[in-house]
Amino acid sequence: MNRALVIPTSLSLIAGVTDVTSWLLLGGFFSAHVTGNVVVVAADLVTGAPPDVVAMLAIPVFILTTALATVVARRIGSQSPHVTSVLFGAQAAFLVAAGALSFTTHASAHPRSAMAIVIGICAVCAMATQNAYLHIVPPRALSTAVMTGNLVAATVAATDILRTRGHAPGAAARWTASWPLLAGFVGGCLIGAAGATLFSDQAALIPALLAVTLLAIHQITKGIDMTNDPNWKLPSVPAFTLSSPDFSNGGELPRWARGSAGGGEDRSPELHWEGAPAGTQSYVLTVFDPDAPSGSGFWHWTLIDIPAGIASLPRGAGTDDALLPAGAARRRNEYGTDVFIGAAPPAGTGPHRYTYTLSALDIPALEVAVDATPAIIGLRLRPHIIGRAQLIGLAQTGVDGAPEEVGEAAAVSARASS
Repeated sequence: MNRALVIPTSLSLIAGVTDVTSWLLLGGFFSAHVTGNVVVVAADLVTGAPPDVVAMLAIPVFILTTALATVVARRIGSQSPHVTSVLFGAQAAFLVAAGALSFTTHASAHPRSAMAIVIGICAVCAMATQNAYLHIVPPRALSTAVMTGNLVAATVAATDILRTRGHAPGAAARWTASWPLLAGFVGGCLIGAAGATLFSDQAALIPALLAVTLLAIHQITKGIDMTNDPNWKLPSVPAFTLSSPDFSNGGELPRWARGSAGGGEDRSPELHWEGAPAGTQSYVLTVFDPDAPSGSGFWHWTLIDIPAGIASLPRGAGTDDALLPAGAARRRNEYGTDVFIGAAPPAGTGPHRYTYTLSALDIPALEVAVDATPAIIGLRLRPHIIGRAQLIGLAQTGVDGAPEEVGEAAAVSARASS
């Protein structure tokens, strides 16, 4: 399953159904496109109509729910395999509550009643949770709340494709990343409209059923998708921030960070981190490619015993002992050496995610053998991890063996886990 496309498209479908059923059954307010409620409230003021309470509450409730979802996700760890389950579960719970209340109370007959307001707020909370997921888990933010941006992205990409007869760099990838969101939302709107027309209040159960189905599919398939995630089955711990001035999270690695055989320099990028949890006594850094066609991924670098007082590594520290903090030590990579191996995705295997993971430990030194493998280090890490930060860089090699630009769709899918 291509989760990079299936999940956003499914969420857009749910958003479309929810938005239309809210509009048709609850007196005309937006649960997904919440900023549209500014127009609704303004129109009520101009026409002298009684203000729609749920329309006025939609934006502040959306903001508060998004903030709460963000806090929860950060506490779990944004790249934890559990955060998607929690946010999808919350979305499903809100929509099930809205659907059940709508089904049992026939709130559409009294769209300004207190029960209708509660149902509307549940729908807004579900959409806020959905959009929080899209901005927290994938490294590049998508949106199912405002389709205008997706429409513009798809139009620009399609225009570039037609203008250049398919040769515009990245245009096909941008088109692939944007049109499923539009198609999902439009399809959801059609389903919601048909459902509200045919089933009235019972139509509010449709987004609930879709959300529960998405959650169930995620729970069934996530173990398969996480087979090569270096943190799969490691403890869920609070997240902190890892960044680099050399590439953005989900962005393309610089050419010099590639392997020398592929035109690079095998130089490790500059790294900075902040926000590690209290009690951190040391760090371990690993670089892993889960997309290597080996069946078990590929470990590019391991650095242990980084002192707690250190908050950065300079460019090139992966191969130059003089650039390492005092006390830090390299350990084996996949080749059996202890230096940084640059990105070297095999030709024609698509975009690869190079996952830089910094683990905060509650011990000052890991105490593993000089020839310890990444698997042994992972086992020793487990009882001592108290925080984790991740940064993902992308690289791709064309069928001709030359470095190739990574498209937008690959950037959207670049996440350690979801």
